[in-house]
Amino acid sequence: MVVPAGDYLTGALALPGEAGIPAFRNFRFSNIRVTDVPVLVDAMKLDSRKPLDGLTLENITGTCAKGMSLANIRRAHRSGLKVTGFAGPLLSTANVTSMGLIGAAKIEGPVAPDLSWHLLFPINCIEGDLYSFPSPP
Repeated sequence: MVVPAGDYLTGALALPGEAGIPAFRNFRFSNIRVTDVPVLVDAMKLDSRKPLDGLTLENITGTCAKGMSLANIRRAHRSGLKVTGFAGPLLSTANVTSMGLIGAAKIEGPVAPDLSWHLLFPINCIEGDLYSFPSPP
């Protein structure tokens, strides 16, 4: 599971600053069985200016190569996790609060991307492509 967030719209449709960052709330994942997944949970790309408010991970079983990495989350809860096969810690966190985090390894949080340069360029919409962004200056 990868949870991305941030200022992805650019050009005339973009809202500058915090207003352009979507708010995410109350994600719940329960009763999940995984087999040999490379990463159990990667929730590292959440913007620190608007953390995810409410994440529940419960009753997840199976095997994975790497555990969970969480950043910028409020009201996180985990329970009933029974996974094996991972290298390193099962749970690594940066700027995460709430229950079920005892024993989590502390990691460096992501740096919020500076996408302000996108506001200088319009979106190029081409038939067949959703968005085509210019390269940074």
